[in-house]
Amino acid sequence: MKQPNYRNRYLYTCLPAKFNASLNTGRKLAKEEALWVNIGDLLSDLRLDHKLKQKDLAQFLNVSIATISHYESGVNMPDPETLVRLANFYGVSADYLLGRIRIRADYKTLFKKVRLPNGHVITMEDVMIKFLKLSGESQAAVIKLIDLYKLGDNYRHATFLPSLKEEA
Repeated sequence: MKQPNYRNRYLYTCLPAKFNASLNTGRKLAKEEALWVNIGDLLSDLRLDHKLKQKDLAQFLNVSIATISHYESGVNMPDPETLVRLANFYGVSADYLLGRIRIRADYKTLFKKVRLPNGHVITMEDVMIKFLKLSGESQAAVIKLIDLYKLGDNYRHATFLPSLKEEA
């Protein structure tokens, strides 16, 4: 994949397309395995997802509308303090805004508590740490199990909805 033409090299970042391969093997990714992300596009998408105008965001950040436009068009980059404010406002991590991760969640998600059937409480951070300590083969098996459970949930949801329509 050809590296995009850009004005400010700090406004683009590289996300691995095959991120498991890079995590598990530690090998460097080839250019064709990378996805170039424009940080301005991420900021624009988040603003639009929250149904905000540039004016609204400018008021929240106490900056001009032109500044927001420059962030989104790639002319300028928000300073670290502004990135943290944006991350907190949108409920995402600064790493997401910088294109380092693809998970659109904030740090609070990592500390979300889940009660297990045996009564123990575990955080999402604990789950991620346990998952990353597994072998590649075991990680693949866990992913297959998650997909299987998702399929079961979708099936139960699909069969439950028609029965509601019949009762009405």
